[in-house]
Order: sequence, then C-alpha cells, then structure tokens
Amino acid sequence: MKRIPEILLIIFITAFVAKVQAQESVLHYEIPVYDVTDTWHQFYLPEKVFGKIKPDLSDVRILRKNNDSTVTEVPYLFSIMEEKKETEQVEFQLVNQTYDQNTYYYTYLIPPNSSVSELKLDLGNQNFDWRVSVKGSHDQQHWFTIVEDYRILSLVNENVGFSYSDISFPPVLYSYLRVEIEADTQPILETSYVTSTVTDPGKYRAYHQTRFNSKNNEETKTTEVLISLNKELPVSNLTLRFNNNFQYYRPVSVSYLRDSIETEKGIRYQYNRIKTHVFNSEDAPHTIHFDPVITSGLRLVIRNYDNPTLVPDSVNVSGPLYKVTARFDVPGDYILTYGNTSLNKPNYDLTHFRSSIPEDISILKNFGPEQVVIVPAEKEIFSFLNKRVLVWLVIILAVFILGGFSLKMMKSPT
Repeated sequence: MKRIPEILLIIFITAFVAKVQAQESVLHYEIPVYDVTDTWHQFYLPEKVFGKIKPDLSDVRILRKNNDSTVTEVPYLFSIMEEKKETEQVEFQLVNQTYDQNTYYYTYLIPPNSSVSELKLDLGNQNFDWRVSVKGSHDQQHWFTIVEDYRILSLVNENVGFSYSDISFPPVLYSYLRVEIEADTQPILETSYVTSTVTDPGKYRAYHQTRFNSKNNEETKTTEVLISLNKELPVSNLTLRFNNNFQYYRPVSVSYLRDSIETEKGIRYQYNRIKTHVFNSEDAPHTIHFDPVITSGLRLVIRNYDNPTLVPDSVNVSGPLYKVTARFDVPGDYILTYGNTSLNKPNYDLTHFRSSIPEDISILKNFGPEQVVIVPAEKEIFSFLNKRVLVWLVIILAVFILGGFSLKMMKSPT
C-alpha cells in the first residue's frame, strides 16, 4: 500500500503526456467558394477533395467568414447523383380475352400518356414452360411487336417451388397491349399487373487519366487487371472492351484498393471485393456497376479456366457527381473545408425540410485554390511554452519526485 502515491503519480504523468501528445496540430483544407449571390446554391465536390475527406464525408463543412474573425456554419445536404429507378403500378383494364388453337390472347387498355415497361402475370397453373409475345397498338388494327418468344415457366414438386412469369421490356407508350401466350393448356390468369419504371440517369464524371495493365497467371488460370487512377476518386462504373474473335463466358470479381502497407519486401496493397460479374461475349462491351467507392485503384480477376486468356483492349472508369445543396442566409465570404478527422457528421434542421428547397437552384462552378490550414497546438493549451519543452519539464519533475519517494522508502524501516 506504500507504493500507492507512486502509482497514482505515474498514472497522472502518463495521462498528462498523452493529453499533450494528443494535441497534435489540427490539419484541414480550405477552398474558397465564389459567386454566392442567392439564398440557395448547389455545387459538385471538386475531384481534388476526395483524396482528403473521410469515407463517410462527415468532415465536410461550409463556413462563412465573419468580420470579427469568427465563422458561421452553413447547413447543406448531400446527394450522390447515381442512376435511380422508381417503379409504380399503372391502372389498366383487361378488355378482351380470346384464343386460337394453342395461342391465348389478352388485350389491355392502358391510360393515356402512360409509359409501361413490365407485365406481371399471376397464373394459377403449375409446371408449365410457355412462350409469350407482347405487342402494342393505338387502334387495335395495327400491332407492333415489343417482345417475342419470351419464356415464362413454373416448376413445383416436393423439393422445388419456382415460378417466373414477369415480362420486362424497354418503356413503351401504346394505348393497347396484347399478350399472346403459346400454351398446351389454357392459362389460368388470376390477376395481372402493368408497371412503369421511371429512370433518373444521374450525372457521372468520366476519368480519362486512367491506366491499366494485365497479367496472366498460368497456375490459377486467371487474368488480373490492375486499374490505376491519378488520385482518389469516387468510382461506380467500369466499361471494358475485349479484342477477341471468339465467344466467351467468364466469371470476374472486382475489388477496390483500400490501403497500402510498406513492408521489407516493398509496398503491399490491400483490396476489398465489391462485385462479382460475368463477361459474356453476347453482351459486349461490358459495363459493371456497383455502389460508389472512393479509391485510387481497382483490381479485376477474370477466371479463364481452360480457355484462351481474356485480356481487355480498353478500360473506361466513371463515378457519380456528389452534389451539395446549401442555404446561404447572408452574403459574405464562404469556404469549403474538409480533412479534419476529429469532426463527426453534422446534424442540420435542413434534413427535415427537403420539400421546401426550391427546384430551380443555380450551380456554383468557381472555386479558389486549395489551402492547407495548420492550427499550432501551442495555441490550444499552454501557449506560453513550447509543447516539447513542456513534456520534458514534466518528465524531469516526475524523475525527481519518484527519486524522492525511493529515497524515503530506502530510509524507512522495513
């Protein structure tokens, strides 16, 4: 129990030194934002930002510089401009049902100006394998083929219960749709649904300064394709072309470069898998889409099995734009800051009032040069002393105190 003061002193000194060491200089980046003239503005994050921000973008701030050297935070919303699809059911009317030999016809009246892209047939039959065609018309006199020889089927037994009777096609605009089912028995059409898919194509940025190289591995029978970007960027689309004159069907895995570690044998790269895909010669050129990741490199591994190697002739990389919608309450000088790892994700009231944001908002395009901002730790604690000097003074003081305790214990009777 006599050593308790020493232990407490050691704990205090350790905590103090850790506190001082933790006060490393805060490093972040600033970009001036120009042409702020309205209350609402939008802009897209510049490419140079992504190599320095946190993966969840929680360190991004918009600040207004005030005359008294203080700053005011500007509320904003993020939007990743990815392609979005929304499906809604379209009201329709089944106006005719007929049959001719082994073909059954179902005619639907579609509301005016309704674009449709899918038919869902709920059939009461089991264990069938039928062919379907879909045609469109404006007057029921002239019919135009939308889909033909489309396969629908059902397989039900003790071990399997499978049914597929959804017919998808590109969006069309007709007053009437006619479904023709070639079947060996009469279909039991219990219900049917007509749906429309509205697609927002999003906005993407193509990265032209992309390099790639391929390497074949005879032992694993794979081709590794390494794709290098000139900096860290948001990526979500890959398009590859192959200069081959043979048919192929090859599985492929896509990974992104997460980190790199310096070892005695050189730099070791760490990848995370994000997507599996199949390269089919019938679908060339090949586009692979995945959720956006911020990275400076990608790796594809193509499984060739016992076939000739498959080497890409060209690779195109693109990623979505990151849109910022902000409310600038008063005129002033504004900056975009990022890179401060100590910040957490902001919580703005604006997230609860999205519907009140105007639709027609001007886009800001002019930004100033990037500046590195360093806040010396001496300004935050013990500014009257250099941090390193302060740490050494504390350590020397601790040595004297511990030495005093030791001498006292040596003189004390056992």
